[in-house]
Amino acid sequence: MRRAIRYSDKLGLKKNTLTEISKFIIENMNPWYPELKNNEDFIYSVIEQEQEKFSLVYQRGISELENFFDQNKGEIIKADLLFKLWDTYGFPQI
Repeated sequence: MRRAIRYSDKLGLKKNTLTEISKFIIENMNPWYPELKNNEDFIYSVIEQEQEKFSLVYQRGISELENFFDQNKGEIIKADLLFKLWDTYGFPQI
């Protein structure tokens, strides 16, 4: 889900895009997975909560990376910071 959130942000899509995609999936998969329709409000709620939480965490990671660059001009990013950005803040692997 975090990857989808990152890509939707990167593409400049609206905040509710993942919820809209979920609506499409729930409607089309309902014949085979009726539990999706039965739980759709919960599904939308979880998606929206995860988007909010991840956005806050990711922004903290961006701030930490910017601080590193401000304090270490021209230096290579250390492996422990890269791991922290990936593990803690959800940055993609590079």
